[in-house]
Amino acid sequence: MISISTKQVELFDQAIGIRFVDKLLALLREEFPVCFRGLPDFVCKTMVVNGIQASLRCGFTLQSYIGGFVALQCNSSPDFFLHPTIAKTLAISNREKLKYHYLMNNVPKPIWNEIKLSTNPMAWFNNNNNNQAIARLSYHVCSVFPKITNIQSEAQLFLLFTIAKEKAARYGVNWEEGIAIFAVALALYGSRLDEINGPTWSKKVFFPSRLSPEKISNLLRLRILLDTDKII
Repeated sequence: MISISTKQVELFDQAIGIRFVDKLLALLREEFPVCFRGLPDFVCKTMVVNGIQASLRCGFTLQSYIGGFVALQCNSSPDFFLHPTIAKTLAISNREKLKYHYLMNNVPKPIWNEIKLSTNPMAWFNNNNNNQAIARLSYHVCSVFPKITNIQSEAQLFLLFTIAKEKAARYGVNWEEGIAIFAVALALYGSRLDEINGPTWSKKVFFPSRLSPEKISNLLRLRILLDTDKII
């Protein structure tokens, strides 16, 4: 099991500074625009910070190596280091320079192709960290509906996803995909979505009787699909 030494924590405290995160994010956005397209800044920064933390757990402390590690996450999959071949490569040496050299030069191309084919974008986020729930939700929504990011400020987005989580919970929708559907519906149809004076069609979803959480979620998703031709 990989552990972080005191020295690594101290270096991380320096590396995690806002300037480093901002600089690294700017470079990554330029090199991997698709990876961050349509995403709010707070989501992108969460991704980069989590990438830095993953690189530290894998034994990298120098900023140049950390940057290269996060770039590999962008180019393959954020959890690429969990692949058995990558894990073995990272375990070859405790020397940071050699570890980085092996990672960059000794992993066969077919392995990288395999990782890319099974990429899991949500692995950018820590599912066990409640503080990242809004960032995960924002990624889920904004990667499909980038216009939502374009027309609302970061503060408005944060409020949107907070309200979506509360409204969804009111109807028993407590899974992330369902909350994402509520967020898109609120952005498209307004905050009165589930009120008696809301959109005409929504009355069949929320009134007069309570449908199951799954039924409500599916009906909202269908309406969004009909209106936008996009699946959330």
